[in-house]
Amino acid sequence: MKKHLLIVLAPLLAAANMSAQTVTLQFTGRDATDHYVQLDSVIITNFTRNWQETVFWPDTTLTLQIGTGIDDAGTGGAPSLKLSQNNPNPFSGMTEVDLSVADKGKVTLEISDINGRIMETFQETSLQRGIHRFRVGLATAGTYMLTARQRGRSSSIKMVCNGGSSNAIEYVGLSMESAFTPKSLTTKPFDLGDVMEYEGYAVVNGAEVVSQSVMQAQNASETVVLRFTGVVSGDGMPCPNAATVTDHEGNVYNTVQIGGKCWMKENMRCTTSPNGHLTAGGNLTSCYVAYYYDYSSSLIPLVDRGLLYNWSGAMDTTATTYISDSFINRRGICPAGWHVPDEDEWANLFNYVSNISAYKCNDNIAYIAKSLASKEHWGTFSGNCAPGNNQNDNNATGFSAVPAGCGQTTSFSSSGFETIFWTSTSSTGAFANSYSIAAILATVTSSNSNKKYGRSVRCIRD
Repeated sequence: MKKHLLIVLAPLLAAANMSAQTVTLQFTGRDATDHYVQLDSVIITNFTRNWQETVFWPDTTLTLQIGTGIDDAGTGGAPSLKLSQNNPNPFSGMTEVDLSVADKGKVTLEISDINGRIMETFQETSLQRGIHRFRVGLATAGTYMLTARQRGRSSSIKMVCNGGSSNAIEYVGLSMESAFTPKSLTTKPFDLGDVMEYEGYAVVNGAEVVSQSVMQAQNASETVVLRFTGVVSGDGMPCPNAATVTDHEGNVYNTVQIGGKCWMKENMRCTTSPNGHLTAGGNLTSCYVAYYYDYSSSLIPLVDRGLLYNWSGAMDTTATTYISDSFINRRGICPAGWHVPDEDEWANLFNYVSNISAYKCNDNIAYIAKSLASKEHWGTFSGNCAPGNNQNDNNATGFSAVPAGCGQTTSFSSSGFETIFWTSTSSTGAFANSYSIAAILATVTSSNSNKKYGRSVRCIRD
């Protein structure tokens, strides 16, 4: 990462010739689906004149004065990351040190001895701008280096310890208000046609991300769009205003937002239905009676795997005349305001996931099973891009599909190796469309399942 030079605006700036011609840049962030992303900061680099600035939210606007900029080299501008000398030094036991942070974000501090061996580490994922105080301790007498790091920048000081009880880096608190004022007007020199680069930082789904950089000759005022192509804001997060949903029995389920749609993050596990049709047991031979099946021999806890249902059970119906029908927006056994997704709603989910680079394995639009599968419970498999391979890489979408197994003919099987979801779309009288995720396959597969078989049920919000 390039070194960022931040400047505190001098009082004389107010007396500058504000009537000079200016170029105003407004920065906005967009994710992979073109949704708005709030920018924490934007780094602006002028390659023609060799300078750099950073602006911070909410002031993500920069005004450049054409031909009237004042080069502030040597004016004492504050560095963007700086450790003060610890006090006292030398010290016994504990000492204190201030860290000036101009750019909000993740900061790491570490103590190393003269041989480079790391003695203690401290990390703060979102340290705000300002001057922060830390208390440092060392157990063994000697000379040490304390180093602060942030986005490729670093600042170090030398400390001398006369001995103590333990190695420690403790955060004390904000020592002073930030001396780094967000600005919309720079004193740096600029002229039309200068080659500029813009790079944005934001926090998306709890992680700091960097936009694609924009490099161009700047000839006029404009809004610069900074794109975070590898992420989707909101994906994997609980649904807005519905982090959980409760069914008619009082069972509570977590939710997840993917592609602007709200899905349940867990499989249904109710043993009764809103219409009262659902019956326990069954022998995997009836299309007409609404059954649920408890695959009790599964090693996966019920709260994770949910129950299995035949299609009539999922749809909450026993009328034989419905056996050839498809139910669009059919609630079935889902909570009020939710329904069993039809074939198109499932296909829309898969198509969306296929078009997001962060969700595809090996950049193959068909290899999306890992991004939908949970991080645990899958049988081990060595095939690249399959859910059973390196499960820590699973579940990029947050959908959390668990290999609940299935009921086939007269028995249950595939717990830990496959999950099959009902759709509300009937293909023929005795069959309905379903989708499968398997431990050994990189793809999601579709099939026609006999309506008497046991399958999992996920719900989507109306």
